[in-house]
Amino acid sequence: MRLVRTLLISAMLLGGSAGLVYAADPDMATQIESASTPEQHQKLADEYRAKATEARDLAQKHRGMAKMYGRGKQVVSQGPHCNRIADRHDQNAADYDAMAAAHAAQAQK
Repeated sequence: MRLVRTLLISAMLLGGSAGLVYAADPDMATQIESASTPEQHQKLADEYRAKATEARDLAQKHRGMAKMYGRGKQVVSQGPHCNRIADRHDQNAADYDAMAAAHAAQAQK
């Protein structure tokens, strides 16, 4: 029973956070398609920076969960699972930072 509860909680946490980070934003798609002024590119750069910060926060939360699993006596260790998710969030943050830099550079032109 405890294993089932642990797996359900993990699935809810993964599902809830993944939807926030990976969901397509139609408003942002429109902004990307129509960006032509420095102000529009700067706005996109700011949004990508915010997404990078959100991804880093999620990575930190998942690393914290990995440590918590490491301390407990669970039947199944979820630590490696949490660390893999954290690594993906770190990569997302790096990608968002790169997109922010590209739009910030475009805003300077």
